[in-house]
Amino acid sequence: MKKNETWLKLYRSMLDWEWYQDINAKVLFLHLLLSVNIRPQRKLGMSIPAGSIDRTQEQLVAETGLTLQQLRTAISKLKSTGELTVVRGPKFSVYTLKNWSRYQAEQQRINSRATVKQQRSNTPNKNVKNIKNRKEERDLPSEENSEDLSAWEALEDDDATT
Repeated sequence: MKKNETWLKLYRSMLDWEWYQDINAKVLFLHLLLSVNIRPQRKLGMSIPAGSIDRTQEQLVAETGLTLQQLRTAISKLKSTGELTVVRGPKFSVYTLKNWSRYQAEQQRINSRATVKQQRSNTPNKNVKNIKNRKEERDLPSEENSEDLSAWEALEDDDATT
């Protein structure tokens, strides 16, 4: 599944979030929320868990449209309230949203339930298929199979009772 084909849940309570009025912190948080890995990965010997992304500050500046100073301030604010952790590596940093699973857990349960339901609905019901086959067999008894017309009638009686 491609990252662009997934969705996330955004709570209305975000309107009450302490950084909601801070445009730069909000832009960075939303950008990270939309950009983080949905599955764990490894890059250059570093583990990048789900809910994290590997980026340089220069890359984040280009992706968000913030200046370097605005980005650093927004990172500092999000780190101070525990919403973001940053692990610096030799070539990039790993940015991790601490509450990322809160925006994803319901989606994963819904997706797995939908997949199970879809598999069930896509699987032909063998009972329906068997009934159709019996109906086709009994619609017009052929001379080969109609040694006894009462056998054909018995088949109709079986269908009526099931």
